[in-house]
Amino acid sequence: MVMRDRFELMATVLKTCKSGSTKTHIKNSANLSSAVLEHYLDFLMNLNLIVEGNSYHTTEKGLGFIRAFERLQRILASPV
Repeated sequence: MVMRDRFELMATVLKTCKSGSTKTHIKNSANLSSAVLEHYLDFLMNLNLIVEGNSYHTTEKGLGFIRAFERLQRILASPV
């Protein structure tokens, strides 16, 4: 089993919420338990990376996090 780190989980939830998602959709897409999902939703909302309405949506700040995370992944994956 591959363990995901905190930033990868955050990016996964943010990507899932880009077009608006329910808790169930996020939970299934990110393969998270309900308790872990609640923790990440609260955490991301406190950082203003997502907002809650009828569904969860990624904010502009959240989209910036996704871009930065993907850039860092590319940097770390490239040979020195």
